[in-house]
Amino acid sequence: MAFNGVPAYALTPAGILTGAPETSGIYAIFTPTQWVFIAEADNMRQALFRLVDAPPECIESHHPLSFSCEDAPWPERHALVDALIEALRPKCNCSRGDPR
Repeated sequence: MAFNGVPAYALTPAGILTGAPETSGIYAIFTPTQWVFIAEADNMRQALFRLVDAPPECIESHHPLSFSCEDAPWPERHALVDALIEALRPKCNCSRGDPR
């Protein structure tokens, strides 16, 4: 499953610059004890910056936040995200890819 052995970074502007590539892929936001949000993006860095700039209430209510991401081509992203949401049950995925 995705994110095994993948580095984690603080969900901060500095962490995003260091750990989020400007590529297509999937990303997960989490605390030390729970998965918070899993999604896909054409540009993971841009998507994470948008979440930091205007976090949905559900994401904002969890701390401290970290993220991990993995490159994934567009045709594979949807299935990967669906499988991860089903397996990990992140708190803020009320519907596929949309934060509460």
